[in-house]
Amino acid sequence: MGDDMGSIKVKRTAAALAAVALVGFAAACGGGDDTTSAAEPGTAAEATAAAKAPGKGNAEMLAACADVRKMFAALDGGDQATAKSLMTSSYGAFKKITDANDGKDPQLASNAEAMWSILDELPVAPIHESIQAEVYGIDCVRQYGAPALQG
Repeated sequence: MGDDMGSIKVKRTAAALAAVALVGFAAACGGGDDTTSAAEPGTAAEATAAAKAPGKGNAEMLAACADVRKMFAALDGGDQATAKSLMTSSYGAFKKITDANDGKDPQLASNAEAMWSILDELPVAPIHESIQAEVYGIDCVRQYGAPALQG
């Protein structure tokens, strides 16, 4: 059974990394605006401006992202129990968003899936350099304008 769980974790991590690469590739391709370069870093204001317009799915996504941010804060404070609880609740919220939007809003479903797929275990130190933090930065901060992690 351990091999099966390890295999699932490897597949989830690979899926999350593939999602990260696809989002980065899409950002690099741009929308035909010749005034910026794909190599130029985006600002927080640009990320917020680029975030999707408010909607039910986006509000749900931001709420689930807020729980992930709280999970990181709990870990920073050494509160493993709270972090585990927030990880579990946000996993469920992202899974629900994925299921509800599959076929209706493929981008939202994909972003939510990338998030729940990496929430099967708490990040390990350095937590702000973990795959969970990286995917949060792409699927919550860049896509939906959630606050960036401190650290």
